[in-house]
Amino acid sequence: MYTGIAEVEIYLRKIREVLFYKKILKVDVKEINTNIEKKIFEDALTGQMFIYINRKSDIINLTTGNAVNYMVKLGFNGRMYLAEKGEEYDTDYVLKVDFLDGKTFYITGDEKTFIEIVAEDERKEYLNNLKIDPLDEKFSMDPLNKLMMEFDGRIVDALISEKEIKGIDPGIAGDILLAAEIDPSRDAGSLNMKEANNLFHAIQNVIQGSLAGNGKIKEPFSKNDKKTGTYNLKSLS
Repeated sequence: MYTGIAEVEIYLRKIREVLFYKKILKVDVKEINTNIEKKIFEDALTGQMFIYINRKSDIINLTTGNAVNYMVKLGFNGRMYLAEKGEEYDTDYVLKVDFLDGKTFYITGDEKTFIEIVAEDERKEYLNNLKIDPLDEKFSMDPLNKLMMEFDGRIVDALISEKEIKGIDPGIAGDILLAAEIDPSRDAGSLNMKEANNLFHAIQNVIQGSLAGNGKIKEPFSKNDKKTGTYNLKSLS
């Protein structure tokens, strides 16, 4: 399953609460998921603390006290967890970080989940080039209109294409179109101005609604929704 922007934002809020300024005891990383040799990666993190944590689109950036930037991309089934002292969570992890207080931070996933070490100038360039996401304060009708006009195919496919808008996963795209009362099978270029406006607000409302419910949308956004499990972003609580 694709890890969409709502899930990434929820993880960001959680790890900000628990990872700031915690001294790292030791690290274990799967080399296939990084851009640097295993021992070098682990040595760079050991003894450090995360002093800066932010998100741009679906990338989470973790910066340590030695000014090393770790950019995390959660791919299919990518997850983040913090285990209490003495609690083993998952042996199939991409990254395992043990802290001095006895707690352990896990990132799980497969080869689609990736952790990259980048220099500061590379980090800024990479983040600035990412497509805008619906939670970005600069998100507007402009990228949505451009997407709908230029995409050759169905509206639902346009939303998950990441061509102009980043981070709408397939599970929530249908929810957005239901909220906007738009048939997912319609051609992207067929929307009129009112429908495009409805879609724009539905994108924001549904994703914000999932955040308010900690990953689970609790109330319908459309009179056509009979609460039959349409809103299916899994709960992260």
